[in-house]
Amino acid sequence: MTTSQNAVEFGKTVETIPNGSGAAAILAAGIGCAAIGVLAFASELSPGLRGLLNFYNPVGALPGKTTVTIIVWLIAWYGLSRIWQRENG
Repeated sequence: MTTSQNAVEFGKTVETIPNGSGAAAILAAGIGCAAIGVLAFASELSPGLRGLLNFYNPVGALPGKTTVTIIVWLIAWYGLSRIWQRENG
């Protein structure tokens, strides 16, 4: 048997585990990374957005950026995992 062949015998069925939730987690992480990038860039360009994201004065807009990013990430993860719950890829 070479490495390109499967170890499953011909005619037997193979149970697969749905992997849509894993794919949702990976894509949600990418969406979260994009969200923090967009928020960091936009808050430097817009004084209004920087003021809106300023939750704690000594730190500046950083807590607001990370809080909003975590919320976006969790919403994306929840939504995508509900949509792709039983998908196989």
